[in-house]
Amino acid sequence: MTIKTFSMALAIALISSVLAVMGTMHFAKPTGAAAEPDAVPAPSSWQKVKEMFSSSEEETQVLFVEINNIMITLKNDGGKERYMLLELALTAATEDAVKQTEMMIPAIRGATVALLTEKDYALVRTLSVTDLHDELMNAYRERFKQLKNEMPFNDVIISKMLLQ
Repeated sequence: MTIKTFSMALAIALISSVLAVMGTMHFAKPTGAAAEPDAVPAPSSWQKVKEMFSSSEEETQVLFVEINNIMITLKNDGGKERYMLLELALTAATEDAVKQTEMMIPAIRGATVALLTEKDYALVRTLSVTDLHDELMNAYRERFKQLKNEMPFNDVIISKMLLQ
């Protein structure tokens, strides 16, 4: 028997035994559950095994609302017109928040354009994505405050930024 054959047989044996144990644990009935109907059942062996392979942190749902093709004319001292194209994704936690965000897209676009048309092309070129993110979030908070509305989205992701 070669080492390769022996290794393959060992791997198959290990996998088979793990699957047999997991199957036994999965189909085993918890004891005492019928005796006390109001008691909270103890986690089964299968749930314990499942927990070993899952993350301890709870996963949260993140939904996105995309706003494409925001075209902004930037100030330029050289006389040549300069443009900026932005594509954004706004993050929301619930379907209701997504619907509210979609209804507020004109206000979000307006806040974005109002913020950036006042900026000089040379200044915008030096902004990092993080700085632009922070300025956009502040502009959105201010716009929603003016509208006396709660901001339905949590964050903005700049998915595309082109300067010409």
